[in-house]
Amino acid sequence: MTVRRKLGEATSVHERNLEDAVERVPQWRGKDVTYASLVGGLMNQNWLVEVAGDARRFFVKVPGEGSEMFIDRVAANEAARNAHAMGFAPEVIFFDARDGLEVSEFLEGYAPVPTPISGDPKIQSDVLNLYRQLHAGPKLSLTKTIFDMIEEHVEQGRELGSIFHTICRGS
Repeated sequence: MTVRRKLGEATSVHERNLEDAVERVPQWRGKDVTYASLVGGLMNQNWLVEVAGDARRFFVKVPGEGSEMFIDRVAANEAARNAHAMGFAPEVIFFDARDGLEVSEFLEGYAPVPTPISGDPKIQSDVLNLYRQLHAGPKLSLTKTIFDMIEEHVEQGRELGSIFHTICRGS
């Protein structure tokens, strides 16, 4: 069972990070707030937040340390807002471009698609149709191809002193 806490009850660094994040959301100041950790997220700490007096629940994405190297949070927020405007995503109610803190409505009754189910042809077709619709929508101010991203990550690796190995294939 997921532990629910009130503001001020943090017992871990992640909970303290969430409480600091909640304090930054202007419309929540001075209100009773409870929260619980959500499973998932490769680069973020994800939380379910409830605010006294608001019937909605909220998804709070606290960016993970160092994730700014791999994720342009401003572009991601722009994409999230576009997706909401097109009717495909929850409303973003708060975003802080300084570090990418993002708060959106929590989608009730939905769950991520587990990897084994993602092999289902119907789900694959639905996902591809959704991608087509999103790509036909408003263009983002930043676009990158997979090749741009590979070059960017190789350069980041060099800056961090990573060791690269060359793979040679026989003829």
